[in-house]
Amino acid sequence: MSPIARSMVQFTQRIRNQDVRDKTLKLIEQATQSPELAHFTKAILKPHATVRFATDAQNAAGKAQTAHLYYDDNWNHASHTLYPEREEKKDDDHNATVYIAGRSEPKAQKAILNIKKLYPRSAGHLEFIDLDLADLSSIKPAIEAFTTKQQRLDVLVNNAGVMFPPEGSTSAQGHELQVATNCLGPYLLYQLLLPILTTTAASSPTGSVRVAWAGSIAVHVASPGPHGIQLDSSGCPSDKGVMPNYGQTKVANAIMAREFAKTTPQTGIVHAAFNPGNLRSELQRHWQGLGRSFTVSGYIDVKVNFLCYPPINGAYTELWSALAPELTPDKSGAYVFPWGRFGSLPAGVEESLRGKAEGGSGIAETFLAWCRQQTEAFF
Repeated sequence: MSPIARSMVQFTQRIRNQDVRDKTLKLIEQATQSPELAHFTKAILKPHATVRFATDAQNAAGKAQTAHLYYDDNWNHASHTLYPEREEKKDDDHNATVYIAGRSEPKAQKAILNIKKLYPRSAGHLEFIDLDLADLSSIKPAIEAFTTKQQRLDVLVNNAGVMFPPEGSTSAQGHELQVATNCLGPYLLYQLLLPILTTTAASSPTGSVRVAWAGSIAVHVASPGPHGIQLDSSGCPSDKGVMPNYGQTKVANAIMAREFAKTTPQTGIVHAAFNPGNLRSELQRHWQGLGRSFTVSGYIDVKVNFLCYPPINGAYTELWSALAPELTPDKSGAYVFPWGRFGSLPAGVEESLRGKAEGGSGIAETFLAWCRQQTEAFF
């Protein structure tokens, strides 16, 4: 931890309000991890020539992750430095096939072209899939286009999301935009890809088929109490305003990872939710005021860059969730902290994951039933 971060901890410990104090300490803990951990994570993760499907892989962190899977010419050097007893691998171990799903083909094609220029020796494959998570009707055609070309899928990374859009923003089906993009879209996407994921798992090394769900520091610091998510009578997350709504959707992603992990013994698919880390990225494009100054632009950004890191660090968190051998089937449903380590969820969120018969709130079951109801017309 940096001297500035230590000073922040000392100052925070003086805050009298326990809830504010605890959330601030959790923010500092997750936001100020040493960048060396990210470099170590990169060095120990070995990409394989497998098929991967990633939403919003053309954003900064997603593009970095895709490039690493497509071809990483630093892998051999970094791995050999840390583990000299390991034999260096040939280039074809890095040649993953990555499908980049998103709304903007020009943006995706630009990212694909840039990656190919960076790694001309790769024999991997990059391809765009037209998909808008905020429009449920676009998802099934995207999956049909994918499955006509591929008979396997090793990793699904639900990386796409929207944060703090203008008040009142809604999806094509009329849902609050963050709930639609961050929850309903990924839920439907997973359900439609479940058959091919399960088939792939049946013929793959144990624990190698993964689904990664994007969480956030907001799970700990910006979700409404006491359970991190509040539902209305229908099971829909209640509209609490754009910032708490975002926190709720990230708790919902952790819920989906944990709930779907209950099927790991039957499907062979390992699930994890991850906080990618505090990154300087396009996700903050809707931010205003002081928050924007801290993360996007301005003088303050230079002074407090210990709170936000380059997008490549977030890619390492996502890669750890997708590749780390430590994430075994018995740990399916884990929550991953930056830049690749097992983390924990707030006690209230854990309670929401337990059914009423288990002494919990039953929120997870109610929420997933609502997701199913809202998406079943698009299966």
